[in-house]
Amino acid sequence: MRVTASSNVKRMRQAKLLIVDDNRELCELLEGILRKEGYEQVRAVYSCAGAEMEIQREKPDLMILDVNFPGEDGFSFFQRIQKRTDLPVLFLSARDGNEDRITGLGLGADDYMTKPFDLYELLARIEANLKRTVDNPHQNNNILVYKDIKINNS
Repeated sequence: MRVTASSNVKRMRQAKLLIVDDNRELCELLEGILRKEGYEQVRAVYSCAGAEMEIQREKPDLMILDVNFPGEDGFSFFQRIQKRTDLPVLFLSARDGNEDRITGLGLGADDYMTKPFDLYELLARIEANLKRTVDNPHQNNNILVYKDIKINNS
């Protein structure tokens, strides 16, 4: 199941994707699959601290975030970073209870999938989220947000 590469799909494939999971094997597998699917800029980190540095440095277009980490969990990390960025987040977690899904989505995540997952569904959800954010004419990329202050930079 491969989508034909229209110009919009090509722009989506150039999106920066960040995978945040402490399972290195899963990260390596996802990085390889996403690159094979045509995503050119895929980066994996294995902790919330690593993700925070990567977000500041690379400004990803979408983050795939696990919930379970030693120390700070993905929910707390998401709450903390969403105060500074509107980065779309897809939770990908072994926590499969309705309460966890509702918590993740209730915090403002764009999507929530459980492990084990269907690869083609994950790819479809990544593309659906990127369609709403990457090169979207209705999204104003010239707005700088800091805490409760929004500055239009256009």
